[in-house]
Amino acid sequence: MKRPSKALKTLLWVRELKESQAQQEYIRAEQALLKLKEMLKDIAQKPKEIFNEIEGKTFSGSEIKVFYQHVEQLLAEKEKIEGILERKNQEVENLRRKAVAAYQKRRVAEVLWTRAKEKYLKKLMEEEMKTIEDIVIVRGRRHENF
Repeated sequence: MKRPSKALKTLLWVRELKESQAQQEYIRAEQALLKLKEMLKDIAQKPKEIFNEIEGKTFSGSEIKVFYQHVEQLLAEKEKIEGILERKNQEVENLRRKAVAAYQKRRVAEVLWTRAKEKYLKKLMEEEMKTIEDIVIVRGRRHENF
């Protein structure tokens, strides 16, 4: 009677590690994406805050030029962050797919290990039942001889 292959158990262990790593990478990327979205939200609100702050006040041309340059800089930074956000979204989606694939591979290894273990236990049980039947037959013959 052959025990389940240790290679299957090792394969399952490796797949569990890879799945865990893939999940951690995905979670870290998702957290970074959330921080980036929060940063984008903050930068998008700053020009509105500046316009609300200067509304109704009188300023010289040079002061207005400084405000305008600052708003332009914020809008350029917003566009830059939007580009980064788009790339990060794609990266997060790729990591999600990688995590799903790792999960599926782990499940396959788990099913293979479970089947091999169940097959081993079934054969073990069959041999045990055969041994018990043999013992019962031998004891029955002894009782018949008395």
